[in-house]
Amino acid sequence: MDKPYEKYFDDAVQKIQEGMSALAAKTDELTQKGKIKFEIMSIKRDIDKSFNELGKVVYNLLVTDEKTVITGDDSVKSIRQKLNGLNEKLAAKNAEYETISQQNEETKAGTKEETDTNFV
Repeated sequence: MDKPYEKYFDDAVQKIQEGMSALAAKTDELTQKGKIKFEIMSIKRDIDKSFNELGKVVYNLLVTDEKTVITGDDSVKSIRQKLNGLNEKLAAKNAEYETISQQNEETKAGTKEETDTNFV
């Protein structure tokens, strides 16, 4: 014969397991987002360094020859290409971050619908 508290205990265990599963999923989401945010900050630092380097090169070109063609200088071209690559990386990381956020919102919405129907 079942004791009345066994059902409550089983329900409590099930709810705790569901909560732990949700906690693990949220932890994974935050870890992924944190890693991507760190990578985004690193790329932004690299962009700032490249702009600083570009400024120094342009300044030195202007100091040495006021009529120099800046866009034709090899070091300026190199830095510009580097900046283009960094901006592409930054755009890709931002898109990756948004994709993870959207996936987690969709998952959260689906889980909420399932949970809500269990109580009806």
